[in-house]
Amino acid sequence: MVLKQRKRTAIYIGVIVLGLSISIVGAAPIGSNTYIIKTSYIVNGGSGQLPLEVFSHNLHLVPSLQGFQERVSAKLYVDSREVNFSIGIDEEGNEYPFVSLSYAGRLNITLVQRVVVYPASARGFFKTADNLPWPLRPEDELPRNGFWRCNGTKINLPYLENVSKTLSMQSASPIEYAEKIVSWLKNRGVKYDNSFGGVVCPSRFLEQASGACGDYASFIAALFKIRGVKSYVFYALVYDAKALVTSNSTNYSFVTRGAYPHMFTVIDIDGKRVPIDATANTGDPIKGASAVALDNVVILYKVMNRDPNDYLILYAPNNDAKVSLIVEIIQANTSTPMLDTEILLGLLAIALVLISKRWDTVEED
Repeated sequence: MVLKQRKRTAIYIGVIVLGLSISIVGAAPIGSNTYIIKTSYIVNGGSGQLPLEVFSHNLHLVPSLQGFQERVSAKLYVDSREVNFSIGIDEEGNEYPFVSLSYAGRLNITLVQRVVVYPASARGFFKTADNLPWPLRPEDELPRNGFWRCNGTKINLPYLENVSKTLSMQSASPIEYAEKIVSWLKNRGVKYDNSFGGVVCPSRFLEQASGACGDYASFIAALFKIRGVKSYVFYALVYDAKALVTSNSTNYSFVTRGAYPHMFTVIDIDGKRVPIDATANTGDPIKGASAVALDNVVILYKVMNRDPNDYLILYAPNNDAKVSLIVEIIQANTSTPMLDTEILLGLLAIALVLISKRWDTVEED
């Protein structure tokens, strides 16, 4: 009776050890990248209560997106002192840290996050299926605000609606519709402008015939919304250790080190999310989109109905303050290499064999 109990205990312990080891190794796919993202909001001058927009618009918590990336940890520091915070969620579904703060003279708020990004080969968050059908009924519409429904001097909203109708009638699926939009822009002579700043509204983007990634992404999203397809824009950081982006004015400064800001469109049909990236891809705006093909993309937030510029504005507590926002990203390490994983699993197998032989010896005794 004692021998049987010892055997059961050995089996139980062996299963636990194996299970824990696989859980640790399998926490992130082989080839995943770990990034440390440090966002510092610094105020000099003035005094008062910090507005909510500082947190909800300038200090984003990186979302955990199953099959793409996981936020491992997030810590908030006020003047170098770690503080507890609550998590808020804005109307677009984006998370942000919040703590009620007043200041006088100077304030430094720093958000430090550790994020694991899955390799492109192991992602399941996005789909690129060619046979994705049109939704049976409209699931989205163009938001009723000045950004999405703006009119240029020569191009207005009815013109965009006509473009959407024409291209969608020529498309058997949303994927084909996306491809036709990108081709239509190219044939029209619209050029990519690698500039940093605000996002222009869809009508003015088409009117000026040039724009950065955010302008392309918002235009494509607008044409899908007009068609009734759920769509939004993702804001991301594309890691590059040598990258440096700066923008300065009298009272505001913005710096991004170690990454380039990027925006792209996503359509969502029956829970199947498809990225459309007209400006950063490997030759195909869908199957080669940056979020599908590149290993170094970290998604920060999404814009569904708001003006994308709301998240690009630096919010100050008062008119006397000078504000800086510094975003730094470094690659901390990568996940367990395949060779190390194979060695670990091999050692576990040997351990189980030895345990099994030990059981045989005990029973023979």
